[in-house]
Amino acid sequence: MTKYVSVFLPTGYYLYMEASDLLNGRKIRLESHEFYTPICLHFHYHMYGKDINELRLEQRDLKDNSTKIVWSKTGDQDDYWHFGSQPFYGDHYTVS
Repeated sequence: MTKYVSVFLPTGYYLYMEASDLLNGRKIRLESHEFYTPICLHFHYHMYGKDINELRLEQRDLKDNSTKIVWSKTGDQDDYWHFGSQPFYGDHYTVS
């Protein structure tokens, strides 16, 4: 079962997604609205345990529908919350 919490804060948005009990081969995907200018995504992630698979950020160009992986981590990353930051560039795209 996937659990999530979404909260608006004065300094931005907060979204927590729990994926610990996913069936083998299942995925969780969160996709942004469309962007028309560069952005920088700041995020925290926790990937701990023997069954950790992959966390990745993708950028989909909405002009030609191409997708590229711009950041990824796989496997156990130790038992604490890590900080990540990834810039995105383009003039019509989504982030997932």
